[in-house]
Amino acid sequence: MQELALEKRELRRTQHDLKKQHVQLMRDKASKEQQLAELDARAYDVQILKFGQVINLGLLDKVGPAQGADDLRTALRAQEAEFAGDVREWDRKIAARTEELAALTQVRARLGGRAAVATAGLALRSDAQHPSLQIDPCLGEHDPPKRCGAADAASEDAGEGRASHAHRAVQRPGGHAEA
Repeated sequence: MQELALEKRELRRTQHDLKKQHVQLMRDKASKEQQLAELDARAYDVQILKFGQVINLGLLDKVGPAQGADDLRTALRAQEAEFAGDVREWDRKIAARTEELAALTQVRARLGGRAAVATAGLALRSDAQHPSLQIDPCLGEHDPPKRCGAADAASEDAGEGRASHAHRAVQRPGGHAEA
């Protein structure tokens, strides 16, 4: 029995607390309604002073920017973000290729002295049996141009004659030609 009496007292205490809370909430509600009524009266006065009539704000919201336009703006922003990502990706690719090109240019520059001499020495020789590109022995990197005469003399001994070499000019590594 004591348990029931204890439980009954707790329920009465809870009910009493809930009644107090309800009364407080009703007071807050009344105060909020009064504030809302004051704000509505103020809005009415402002609209009358400013526009000379009451403006239907609900209608104004409908006439304002369309929801479709907002959706389009959102889609446009998403598309711009996607395109910006694509642009960043292409910029990274371009930067990588630029670095690769710079590295290859440096390698080529290091090999440039030898490559320039070797390419300057390429001559097209038309041999009936083996037409091909060959390096001219007169323009070797370490061979001075004076040795060309020795090469021509050696070819004369081989029976080719000087006339076959007369059409070629000796080029020095600086790009100057010597007849």
